[in-house]
Amino acid sequence: MSERADPLLDVSGLTKHFAQDDSLLRRLRPDQSVRLVKAVDGVDLTIRDGETVGLVGESGCGKSTFGRLVLRLLEPTDGSIRYRDETVTDFDAGTLREYRGQAQMIFQDPFGSLNPRYTVRKTLVEPMAVHDVGDSTTERVRRSTELLERVRLGPEYLDRYPHELSGGQRQRVAIARALAVEPEFVVADEPTSALDVSVQVEILDLLDELREEMDLTLLFITHDLSVVRHVSDRIAVMYLGNLVEVGETETVFEDPSHPYTQALLSSIPNPDPSATSERISLEGDVPTPIDPPSGCRFHPRCPKILPPEEWSHDQRTWRELFRLRTRVADGEIDPEAMRETLRESDERADDDAVVEALYRNHVADRVEDATGNSVPDSVATAAREALSDLVAGDPDGAVGRLEAAGLTTVCEREEPELTTTEYGSEVRCHLHSDVARDHPDSAELRARDSEKIL
Repeated sequence: MSERADPLLDVSGLTKHFAQDDSLLRRLRPDQSVRLVKAVDGVDLTIRDGETVGLVGESGCGKSTFGRLVLRLLEPTDGSIRYRDETVTDFDAGTLREYRGQAQMIFQDPFGSLNPRYTVRKTLVEPMAVHDVGDSTTERVRRSTELLERVRLGPEYLDRYPHELSGGQRQRVAIARALAVEPEFVVADEPTSALDVSVQVEILDLLDELREEMDLTLLFITHDLSVVRHVSDRIAVMYLGNLVEVGETETVFEDPSHPYTQALLSSIPNPDPSATSERISLEGDVPTPIDPPSGCRFHPRCPKILPPEEWSHDQRTWRELFRLRTRVADGEIDPEAMRETLRESDERADDDAVVEALYRNHVADRVEDATGNSVPDSVATAAREALSDLVAGDPDGAVGRLEAAGLTTVCEREEPELTTTEYGSEVRCHLHSDVARDHPDSAELRARDSEKIL
């Protein structure tokens, strides 16, 4: 990274909500409402001059939307974008065109990002003409030839069309096009995901070489953590439209602070056969951004969710009971399907039998397999009574009974604040907030954060 540490891009509260099923008829009907997809929801991020920031997260978390927002390829719903102390969101058409000369994008799909009717020559010359780079067409063609050589293609490619190129060659042309206007800042959106593994390595090496040669600042968007460690100075981890951890690359890899970051890192294959680290499994899928969870958005899947302070049993037992409450509330437990399964096995299928079968599947087996301990009597009673309510057709009563038994958490009630950890990372998690400072389980759960996952 360059020794310069001045902010190049400063994003604050950046938000993008898309309307789903929006239409004039829906707007005119008082009984209908437009649902919002909260793709990016209040992101704060500073990118320093000369550094590469890796933006990582699962598919659908808002990474690509964020990249398009900072270049104003999409208009933000709220928040501010400042580039060298100028407010990008206030730019008119002329100033925005100047900004696009300084900030460019390499798109994910090399098959779809190039105009199939343009030769490579026209693909490279046209953006130079738009941004007044070069004094003449001859000068621009000369610069195009130099760009092709920089991306390890020869001048013989100038008059070829995209369909005459391989995937790797198309992505090299896309990189050359982004660099044609001599930008300072480049957003690389999954630039290798559509390519073969051998070609991916070549493109990553090329990007790293060009960054050094041209003193570029990069926002590198990817879901591949094995890649981001080798290309980034800092890492920003995104989950469901917001950043949950930001820190120096080696700090995040060696001492991840957020449970989501830990789970992502544990999924990277380790070639060392003597390694003893285990993969952290996350239950369920990423929730819909139309109706994200309350409080900490990661809490329905979090393996370190905090129990209430008065909880007197182990954390794993509490977590499995909390997940039971979540499954009941989300309608994921079907008593009639269990009843049919029992009948097919020639077992008793009355209500009591269904309750016991559900209890074994969703409580006893999960707790005992995970901890080796039996379920405490008071917990078992509350779970069975809640499942009885569910079998009787009262899911709301089942949820209320589990809540009354202490199955509530600060993680679902309050959104965590951004906190700086002892390792220097910024993390959005109750384990590192004032809320959990005096919690009897938080110290133990935080202590595991310091163990190296890789």
